[in-house]
Amino acid sequence: MKKFNAGDIILRQDSVGTEFFILIQGKVGIYKDGTKLAEYTEPGTVVGEISAILHTPRSATIIALTDSEFIEIEGSIEDEIKTHPDIILYVLSNLAERLRQTTGDLATVASKMNAKSLADLMK
Repeated sequence: MKKFNAGDIILRQDSVGTEFFILIQGKVGIYKDGTKLAEYTEPGTVVGEISAILHTPRSATIIALTDSEFIEIEGSIEDEIKTHPDIILYVLSNLAERLRQTTGDLATVASKMNAKSLADLMK
């Protein structure tokens, strides 16, 4: 278990690292270039995994908005696949669910943009 106090930076945008976290309790905010993108309170939410999987700098800063507890997964993703395949399967499931939600959000925005464009053309 790893604990963070409210206001602590858990991961910093553009930093490099292989660790990622699974939220046990608390509330975290996701920030890109200082703009808040999302908040998560759901136990089991995974953060920091994209950078760990792709071996790229962190795409966002993650801040504890309340006192929070996590399971920290350290080491290479390749080692985790071998030693803890159940955790990696869980992470993949979490990623797939977020992709599904993002795709739905994108479709909604595109639909609204198309409706506005049609309305503008009809003026």
